[in-house]
Amino acid sequence: MKRSKRDATTDLYLLFNAWCPEDEVFLPNEAERKEYVLADYGTIYQGTAGSVGRRDWVYGQFERGVLDACIFVLDASRMPIYNRGDCIKLVRKGSAMINSQDDNGVCVGNWSDDFSLGRSPTSWTGSVKILLQYANTGTPVTFAQCWVFAGVFNTFLRALGIPSRVITNFNSAHDNTGNLKTDLIFKQDGSPDERNTRDSIWNYHCWNEAFMTRPDLPPWPRRLAAAIKEGLLCHPFDVAFCFAEVNSDVVFHKRDKYGSMTPYRVEKTYVGKNICTKSLGSNRPNYITHTYKYPEGSVQDEKTMTRAEEYGCARDHSDVPESPLVVTITAEQVYLGQKVELQVLFQNKSDAPREIKVQLSGAIVFYTGVRAHHLKQRSFTVSVPASKSVTEVVIVPAEEYTPYLGAQLSLYFMVTGQSEGQSVTAMKLVDLKTPALTLTASGAPHVDQEMFVSVSFTNSFSFALTKVQLSMEGPGLMSSRSRYYSSVEPGAVITWKDSFSPRLEGVTVLVAVMDCKNLYQIWEVITVDITP
Repeated sequence: MKRSKRDATTDLYLLFNAWCPEDEVFLPNEAERKEYVLADYGTIYQGTAGSVGRRDWVYGQFERGVLDACIFVLDASRMPIYNRGDCIKLVRKGSAMINSQDDNGVCVGNWSDDFSLGRSPTSWTGSVKILLQYANTGTPVTFAQCWVFAGVFNTFLRALGIPSRVITNFNSAHDNTGNLKTDLIFKQDGSPDERNTRDSIWNYHCWNEAFMTRPDLPPWPRRLAAAIKEGLLCHPFDVAFCFAEVNSDVVFHKRDKYGSMTPYRVEKTYVGKNICTKSLGSNRPNYITHTYKYPEGSVQDEKTMTRAEEYGCARDHSDVPESPLVVTITAEQVYLGQKVELQVLFQNKSDAPREIKVQLSGAIVFYTGVRAHHLKQRSFTVSVPASKSVTEVVIVPAEEYTPYLGAQLSLYFMVTGQSEGQSVTAMKLVDLKTPALTLTASGAPHVDQEMFVSVSFTNSFSFALTKVQLSMEGPGLMSSRSRYYSSVEPGAVITWKDSFSPRLEGVTVLVAVMDCKNLYQIWEVITVDITP
């Protein structure tokens, strides 16, 4: 069945209806309908498991042209008209089309540090500009990373009336062998063997949940997250992949000079931390880890893992003896430009003193866990008395990491200790905090009355910022606008003032983002209450 010729005077789009009990996307809770269908802005969580950060995002599903753009996405997918009333098929097709890979879809993924052929993923303020650009050009938009894909897909779903939300999983496993193991390999001296390590652990990963009935599933489970929680990997779609993301064991191996590997530690609780989404009516994170997995180490958790193995997932059952040595790394919150102070605690639970040879490696990492730049490696020896603990303080000066940051604002440290043939390892992610923009709105907050917005930033760093882009957007207030600066010298202040006329009444937000070649993730959001 082909689409008839468009006629703007008569065209009617029939959307899914979360208020209708007979509709497959029906939600009985009014607060959930307001949040998951009507809210045109929201919060996406980023950072690390130990330092959960946020990024406000304009979904803008009610902005001019967005619904047409979402229909264009379906047209570009060549999805037959008669299948578009099936929510399951529509969501699957839409999910595939948000990524340009294989089907010339909406966004081009880029997890490198080179965004010269487009815009940095961190420079977007929301989905509207991306969808409109795709609809106007028919060409995939550059560039996106996981939270951008999730934000755009959330807009697509809500525009069509499908309740949806963005989920963030911290310490998200991405293994390349389709099993329940994330294998980290180390050389004989205790340093990471990056050449032979193929698996990775992302700082975080974002995906979407959509609410609908699933007649294709048996009476239980009716929620895909429930299938993940119970290890029922036989159900479509993506259950096995998501299960591994939140449940994978981290297995540490030592590789000898002949290439043989010996596992020396299995960490069962590192992956799948602080799974969260935006709370109803609030930008506070709602932690929903319990909907994806049972408490680590519980009887139910072990039954789930066993069930997953029955469906073909491999799991490590190495007999790794418990080491009397324990090492942990802690660090206080650090702002970009400050030194990093690591507290490395060595515990000796044996009844004899131990001398531990230590390798501490550090790197600037992409949020995907891939190393972008190696920091100075440190080697030292620690003597720990029997049944005692010793703390070593390691200082990483700011000048050691600031020249190499680029788009990455996370430092990854790994300590490996060796003593009497035994090895211990600890990992620590340090998320660097950045200063915020100063964002203000002034004028009478009434529909169709001129208002003014001002955004400014002071370069408090010792280095110049180059190729600076400021962007602002507010649903119902102003469409996405940008301004560019070639450089901002140390101590300099940039200020951008602009005007807008609100189109709709109600509470909404203004979001501003600053992006540049050597500094990312600078943003601010303010709430604006517009009256008639």
